[in-house]
Parts: sequence; C-alpha cells; structure tokens
Amino acid sequence: MAELCSQQDCTSCMACYNACPFGAISIVKTNLHALSPLINPDICRECGLCEKSCPILITPALNYPSAAIALYCKDEWDRTTCSSGGLATTLSRYIISKGGVVYGASAVGGYPEFRRITSEDDLELIKGSKYVYCDPALIYRSVKKDLMENKKCLFIGLPCDVAGLKQYLHRDYDNLYTIDLVCHGTPPFDYLKAHIDSKTGDPSNWNDITFRGKRDFCTTVLGRGGELIYSRNQYEDEYFAAFMRGQIYRPCCYECKFARPERVSDITAGDFWGLGDDALDGYKGKVSLALLNTTKGAELFEAVKERFRWEQRTIEEALNGNHQLNRPTHFSPAAERFRTVYEKTESIEDAFQACGIKTLVRKNTIRRIVLSIPKKILNQIKTKD
Repeated sequence: MAELCSQQDCTSCMACYNACPFGAISIVKTNLHALSPLINPDICRECGLCEKSCPILITPALNYPSAAIALYCKDEWDRTTCSSGGLATTLSRYIISKGGVVYGASAVGGYPEFRRITSEDDLELIKGSKYVYCDPALIYRSVKKDLMENKKCLFIGLPCDVAGLKQYLHRDYDNLYTIDLVCHGTPPFDYLKAHIDSKTGDPSNWNDITFRGKRDFCTTVLGRGGELIYSRNQYEDEYFAAFMRGQIYRPCCYECKFARPERVSDITAGDFWGLGDDALDGYKGKVSLALLNTTKGAELFEAVKERFRWEQRTIEEALNGNHQLNRPTHFSPAAERFRTVYEKTESIEDAFQACGIKTLVRKNTIRRIVLSIPKKILNQIKTKD
C-alpha cells in the first residue's frame, strides 16, 4: 500500500477516493486516528486521476477577498438557531428556492458526515458548528452528478473540503457556488467519541452533537428522542477546552495551506470576531462575516442581501479579528504532549491529563462554584425579605 501525499499533510478531503475509478484507494486510520487514503498497487492502473485530484499536490486557485461584510439575517428562527448570523443558511434557502441542491456537514445521527439537502426543512440537519472532522465519503460524486444535470449547487465545507471538491471536478462550473467556513482545525472523530463515551457510557443512544447554544459555547449530546444526555460549557468540558486551546487537531491542521488571506471559495463565512462597536448600529447579537472572494460570490450575496441586516467593513478588520484568516494554529508544547501520549496509549483521558486539560477543567469548575455561592446567598436573603 502506498501514500498519495504524506499522512502528515493529508487533510482527509477524500478527493482522491472519489476520483479513483478502479477502487484502488482504501481509507485507513493513522496512529493518531486521522483518516488517510492508501493506494493498492495491485489494483491501481496508474491513470493519475488521484494525483490530479489532490489539493495538497496541486493547489486550486486562491483569491484575495474583494469585500468584507458584517451581517445577520432578518429571519428570527435562523438568527437564533444558527451558530453565527445565519449567512450560510440564508444562502442555502435561496439556492433551494431556485430548485438547487445544498451540500453541508451534519452531526445528526452521531457520526459527522456530509449530506445532500433538497428541502428547506432539511437545512436544520446541517446547521451549527461541528468542531470535529466531518467525513465527505463519496459526496463529491453526487455534487458532480447534480452539476452535470444543470442543477444549482451550493457546497459548504471547510477550506480543505472545498479545495478537494474543486480538484476532483478539474474545472469550474457556472452552477456551482462554494462557501468555506473559517476553520481553526479539526480533531479526528474518534477523540470526540471516546470523550463522550467516557461521560455517557452508551454511544448507541446518541442522535446529535452540538457545540453552540443560543448564547454560549457548550458540548451538548442529544438522544434519539431529543432528550438531553450530556452538556458542559467550553470551560468545563475537556474536549471543548482542548479544542479551543488548539491542542487536539489533526497534524495537517497545524500546517494548513488554506489558513491565509487568499481564499479557496466564492464566499468565506464565519464569526466576525473583532468587529467594531460602531458596526450595525451597535447590534449585540451573533454577527456573521462574509468575505466575497470571487465575482460569483459577490453576485450570490447581491441576490440575497435584502434578507440581511448588513454593513460593509474593511478587509483588514476581518483579517485582524481572526488569526486563522492569516496563519494556521500554532503547534504548541501542550499539543505535542497530547499527541505523544495518545500515540502511546490511545487513551483520550490520559492525553487530556498529559496536556493539562483535566487540571484546567477542574480549576474552571471550582471557580464557577465559588463565584456562584454569593449569588445563592443573595437570593436566599431576597427570598426571606
């Protein structure tokens, strides 16, 4: 079995897996449990399609944004249920209203994977931030089929997913629109699964995993009937705390070639961190960033802009507010300790302990409890009065 690009660099975008017409590529797990393609030389016909489809070996075209927009959607449901200001969902509704198809990542059902969406009701399946690797599997083949049938397609994914799709297609399609989500890095799904297993004990009851509440960041697991199984905020959940500190990403994330001002998609979407207080008349809710990277992206935004409360800001403000638009996450000593212990033990608990996450979470929990005591006493006094 042979590598296409090195496991250290591979983003697991699955472009080569989709491209191979002979089934010569198998997906295996590395010693860090990231997915990686391997070529079976006994089956391979040396057609070269896998090499032409790899965005690590051949980088697709990148574009510097022409505009940065701060916005939130006017629709109250989408504004409250989306992770940010509802940019991707609003664009998705527009594409579906035109008879098109939307592709995005979903964690409903437990295992994060890409889905094909054709109805507005089903957009609920792909809402929300995932904060874990989502498997494209053979979804690019489905996108190409829709494009060949002249359907409008909107593909929403991380920059490496968009790059994989573009390299797989080998050409631009007028009916394809792409959105890349600002990404700080993604851990392998096995890390999240092992963590939730340690908290709940029975993964067969999972149905959905979310990381954003209406106002806060928290790891939440829902059961088959929608019941709450587990929920901890970002400071008291080991997985989320390690994610936010950049300690558990896959090796490729620390060397990401798409974490830069030049973008791979038509529109880049994310939270508008660092937005000035003067923006949007001082609005305090969730605000999306839209970087318009291509003419096609600008035209798509123009078609739906009346559905947003929006304001153009400087590109510099957008870049300054999010380091991932400038450079990859730094591979810290704590991240190295996590990797070393996990490779040796394959224990997520031992790895969290080694990189200091368990100690941090305990301190945060104690701090919350201590700070809550005066509030409880004050409430008791008010009750007596």
